[in-house]
Amino acid sequence: MRVDPLEYDVDELRELRASSTSEPGAGGNLGVSLPYLEQLPTSPETRVFVLDWLTELVDAGGFEGAVAALEYYRFMGWITPEVRDRLEDHLLGVGYEPGGFDQLDRAHHMRSLARIARLAEWAETDPE
Repeated sequence: MRVDPLEYDVDELRELRASSTSEPGAGGNLGVSLPYLEQLPTSPETRVFVLDWLTELVDAGGFEGAVAALEYYRFMGWITPEVRDRLEDHLLGVGYEPGGFDQLDRAHHMRSLARIARLAEWAETDPE
């Protein structure tokens, strides 16, 4: 069975996680820990990567949509509250565009998850 978090309500997702064959908090059958991104890497290249990602979110869903997306990613366990707060701080450098969360589609969220995974990889090797 393929699990798409965008197609399930919260109770269904909790049920799926509870019925997983792995330990609670271990990311279900994915074999990764939740949250995926616990800290932002600090290299200059990473900052550019983050700003590019956030700019894409703002371009697609406006400032409010990007903020709502970050909260959604926190809710889904993709990022910690601390990472969400740091990303929101970076949003201030991107600029304001009107819009909303409903303008972001599944593809935006899947690209965001891929970026979160890449940042998590970089965070593991970050010297700080």
